[in-house]
Parts: sequence; C-alpha cells; structure tokens
Amino acid sequence: MAEQITLRVTINGTDVNPYHKLGLKQNPLPQLGKAEYDYICQKLNLLEATPMKSKEELRAWLKKEGCHDGQFVDLCLQHYERGKRTRFYISFPA
Repeated sequence: MAEQITLRVTINGTDVNPYHKLGLKQNPLPQLGKAEYDYICQKLNLLEATPMKSKEELRAWLKKEGCHDGQFVDLCLQHYERGKRTRFYISFPA
C-alpha cells in the first residue's frame, strides 16, 4: 500500500492573525519536516495566519498564492466560517 501524506489546513475566518501576539507572521514550525513539502507547508501556515473576511477574499488569496486546484479551493470554501478558525485535513499519496 502506498504511503499517504496528511496535512492540516486551517482557515482563519477571524479578524486577527493569532501569531502577531508572539511577534510572528505565521507558524514557523513545519508540519512534516521534509524538504520536498516545505513550500506547501509554508503556504498552509500562512493560510492559517491570514485573516479572511469572506469566501471571496479566501478564493482571491488562494489564487494569488498560486493555488489552482479546484478541489482544494472548494474544500477551503466549504470549511470557511466567518469569525472562526476552522480546520480540516487533506491526504494524498507520497
């Protein structure tokens, strides 16, 4: 059976970046610690930190950051809740 990679996706529907109080822009810790996934983990950490005021703002942010996978964008939009930080997980073959 093929190895699976699972990543945490957190959508920040609040008005604040929770890492600013720590003097950080985003979570500095990688999810996997594997070089080949550093880029996506950094983007997911930035997504977790960036306040999104609406689904439209979330969609535009994902596009600006280079996310063109329609399924992932749709998942993010489904999990978005204004005023809350929501979390879900994605898995894919390693």
